[in-house]
Amino acid sequence: MPVAQGPQVTARNVLVIGMSAVLVAGLLVLMFWILLSRGNTTVVIGDQDFNAGNAVSQANAISEAGPILYPDLLSGGQRDIYLTHQGDDPTQGWLAFAARRAQDPRECYFEWDNETAAFYLTSVPNSDITCEPATVDSLGTGLRQYRVEVRGNNVHLLLYQTVQPSSVG
Repeated sequence: MPVAQGPQVTARNVLVIGMSAVLVAGLLVLMFWILLSRGNTTVVIGDQDFNAGNAVSQANAISEAGPILYPDLLSGGQRDIYLTHQGDDPTQGWLAFAARRAQDPRECYFEWDNETAAFYLTSVPNSDITCEPATVDSLGTGLRQYRVEVRGNNVHLLLYQTVQPSSVG
């Protein structure tokens, strides 16, 4: 009884597959090089739109406990952000801003104080870093501000869109 034979691997087949793989890889590298050399291309890793949750429940939580700190888990800790809310309307009055100044190390961040309704620069517990004393108001004046939108019933932080400090969304 004859035994069926599978496909034969020849030097020619290996050469064709290998050359095809090299050609595809080369085209991908060329495509990325062209895109990045244009100067107006930004490489973004992670979500650009952070859904912070239901606007009503987040506004209530902020009015009871103060601004919410969202630690950065994706970009090497360079974008810890506070979310806060001003006013009675959960569809308006949202602010998001950096939890520390650009010149400060990650071990230094602003911490909310409910009694004074202000942020005070502090350092991570058990850190060897000493932070220069600083105070910021409840609006995050002087810190990098991020665009905030309410869509549907949810608050969205647009992480790659900074705004002027006077913009309250």
